[in-house]
Amino acid sequence: MEHPLAGTLARLAGPLPQWPVRLGPPDGPGWRPYPELLAEGAVESLLAEVDAALRGGPALASQTLVGRVAGPVVGILAAALFAERRLPVLEPEQIAFRFSPAGPAAPPAMALDDVRMLVLPGDPAADHPGVTVTPGVDHLQGALITQAHRLFAPFVEVVSRIGRRGRRALWQGLADRIAIGFLQAGKHAGVVDQARAEADATLAGATVRSLRLTIDWLEVEHAGRTELFKRKSVCCLNYRSVAHLDEYCATCPLVPRERSAERLHALLATRGPAG
Repeated sequence: MEHPLAGTLARLAGPLPQWPVRLGPPDGPGWRPYPELLAEGAVESLLAEVDAALRGGPALASQTLVGRVAGPVVGILAAALFAERRLPVLEPEQIAFRFSPAGPAAPPAMALDDVRMLVLPGDPAADHPGVTVTPGVDHLQGALITQAHRLFAPFVEVVSRIGRRGRRALWQGLADRIAIGFLQAGKHAGVVDQARAEADATLAGATVRSLRLTIDWLEVEHAGRTELFKRKSVCCLNYRSVAHLDEYCATCPLVPRERSAERLHALLATRGPAG
């Protein structure tokens, strides 16, 4: 019997192509179980690889590494919650990563194995083994936040200590990834306003303070349409990297909102009438 999450992940491949994920045990060489990445020696090695690629110092390496490892997981959880009203329930040993030949500075592939799931009443998967029915969307939202913190608190702790990047910055970067999961799924389904409202409800009222976030949304008019973006809650430090030297991201909180809007409008103009 196919796991009901398989269809969910297949459908999320459209809105989230930047976070490739497979369901089932890792297949082939190069996969690294997530618990292996929690060891100090592993983190030191990964941070050194990221810094060698970006050459922007330990803080940039730390922010990037947490975004690469934890970011796809929390983003996919948020997208699955919004798009399918399903929340995968993960343990560390059920997660594995395969970094690209470019190293851990680039987005990795991810594998999830033996996953349990929370669903709402009436979900077709409600009777499937490993599936638990939960009363409402607010319960799924709360479970998303507590799970994100439970899974990645050890990783954030060791990366922060070794890489000398503040915990708050690392956690706020992950809160941004949760918001992106909602937003991308909402854009793909054509229900951006609903995704915006649910991202706000999930993060503004988060029971875990480190993931609590008031999202800075930015609406940009282009070709008769309004496109929704979110400004980052914390600088990702990419301006320090050799690829983006001295250039802040368009959605960086260090860029004035008016300048963000101008740059995003210019970006939309390069995509043509379809936006």
